[in-house]
Amino acid sequence: MAAHDDRIFIVHQAAGPRQPLVLDSPHSGSRFPADFGASVSEYDLRDGEDCFIDALYLPAAERGIPLLAAQFPRTYLDANRHAHDIDLALLERLERRGQDALTALPAESPPTAATDAAL
Repeated sequence: MAAHDDRIFIVHQAAGPRQPLVLDSPHSGSRFPADFGASVSEYDLRDGEDCFIDALYLPAAERGIPLLAAQFPRTYLDANRHAHDIDLALLERLERRGQDALTALPAESPPTAATDAAL
C-alpha cells in the first residue's frame, strides 16, 4: 500500500483459483478523515480499533479468498452496524458520569461527504 492512499477500502484480490468466500475487515482501518471532529483524544479513539485484522486475514488472498479491508476506523464509522444498534453500556457509562445519555449523543447528524462515500 502506498504511503498516502485516499481509498476508503482496499480489495486484496485473490491469487490463484478463487474460493467461494470473501473476507472483510470493516474495523481495522486507522486513518481518520480530515473532517472528523472527535471530542476525545486520538489515543482514546485508538482503543476502539481492531488493529491488524486485515494483516491477519491477508494470507487468505494467496489461497484464493479475496479480502475487503476498510481504511477508516470503527470509531469514525462502524461499517457493519445498523444505525439503531446502540451500545447500552456506553449510555450507562455516560449516566454514571452524570451526563444525560439522551443529550450527550447527537439525536441526528447529517452524513458528511466521507460518510456518504463509505455507504
